[in-house]
Amino acid sequence: FGLRNTTGVQTMSWSSMPLAMEWERVPWYLQARIVMPVAQTSLAIAAITVLAWPIAAYVRHRRQRDFGSSSRDRRDYAWTRVVLVVHVLVFLGLAYLVGRFKDITQLNASLDPFLSALFGAAWLSIALTLLPLWLAFRFWRDRVGSPWARVHQTLLAASAAILAWFWFTFRIAGTTLNF
Repeated sequence: FGLRNTTGVQTMSWSSMPLAMEWERVPWYLQARIVMPVAQTSLAIAAITVLAWPIAAYVRHRRQRDFGSSSRDRRDYAWTRVVLVVHVLVFLGLAYLVGRFKDITQLNASLDPFLSALFGAAWLSIALTLLPLWLAFRFWRDRVGSPWARVHQTLLAASAAILAWFWFTFRIAGTTLNF
């Protein structure tokens, strides 16, 4: 580490840095300080919904209440939760991969089946995300459920869309096993 004065401009050099290192600004929508809290919030919404699903079903069963006003509405609510389950599974697979292989030298061909499954699940979750978006629109258009239920459905659709964007943008939904 040292400071030099070259032609009136003070520069700083690090001797411990590699010779060819360049830093670039990234757009605001790729900055970790923005992306990570949004992705974490979306994941929390998805995980809480998935965990609360059986609890809510038990409470409804005990109070003898139906879920939705028609079988189509019940099916649509369930499909949204299934999409969120797939998103949570992708995250759990990613967390397992990051937690288990902290040293990048441990990555080898033995991980190919796991990575292929993770990539496939991420692509599936991206494709399925269109469903909650459509259902949120339909729930508002057809006035399905209470206003709170429609807001909740919209929040779930937004969470799924943000997670799908995250999987795609940061290559969790990969296309190659070259590493």
